[in-house]
Amino acid sequence: MLLSLGTYHAAVMENRSDFSGRVVVDVGAGSGILSMFAALAGAKHVYAVEASEMADYARKLIAGNPLLAERITVIKGKIEDVELPEKADVLISEPMGTLLVNERMLETYVIARDRFLSPNGKMFPTVGRIHMAPFADEFLFIEMANKALFWQQQNYYGVDLTPLYGSAHQGYFSQPVVDAFDPRLLVAPSMFHVIDFTKMKPIHVMAGQEITGRLHLVAHSAQSYTINLNLSAKMWGPGANQGGILQTSSCKLDLKEPYYRMSQPQVYPVAQEPPAQPQDLQIQSDDLEEVELLQQNTNAQF
Repeated sequence: MLLSLGTYHAAVMENRSDFSGRVVVDVGAGSGILSMFAALAGAKHVYAVEASEMADYARKLIAGNPLLAERITVIKGKIEDVELPEKADVLISEPMGTLLVNERMLETYVIARDRFLSPNGKMFPTVGRIHMAPFADEFLFIEMANKALFWQQQNYYGVDLTPLYGSAHQGYFSQPVVDAFDPRLLVAPSMFHVIDFTKMKPIHVMAGQEITGRLHLVAHSAQSYTINLNLSAKMWGPGANQGGILQTSSCKLDLKEPYYRMSQPQVYPVAQEPPAQPQDLQIQSDDLEEVELLQQNTNAQF
């Protein structure tokens, strides 16, 4: 959080002209720190909207900074329900969760845009990106698998725990792992999806409806998503049934319950392939003179 606050502070202060003399709405204000950044940048007035009990702490923190407090109004309530006396020139928020969408604050951010942002108003942030790439990490796999071994005990103080082993194993592997990973673990280049908060339109669905796609996210009442991911590997190359599916793998992740691993970086040795040398070539031939000729020309061919 401290790193993101530093980024927000830099973004606000380096764009003072967007805030100076403007009306700002802080969506999901929390402690009110972003509201105070906006006031420091010269905002005419800031409305800090916070639905939780944090609104009371925001009032206390802002009151302790009297030079800023006179230009900040804390409003306790949901952005969907509150009314503001004027339109906003700027929206500011910290709506990003794990995998961008956890906590479902982006929905509230978009609602604030539609309700309160004046035409040609600005949003901080404007876009978000979800990056995805397959990777292989045997250390992480073993670590997660070992967590479930507790449930393989057949005599734990006289109790057989094995009936829950399968569920425990699935539960541990349903946790998104939040950590820093060595880029050498990637097995394919990264892909990303850009969400433009100024243009995105919400899809209105009823309870129980599903939004389907290659990556399937189901919104639930815990302010997050259950992710269903399906992957397939296709056969390719000479002699293969090109385009046919070789194997499939699927998983379900509960984005609300991430595993904040934050481990020390592992050392992943990278094997160095030695350059090909003429003596390494195995040439099957009964014509010795032709073999010698091929060996002499190896460097020219490679």
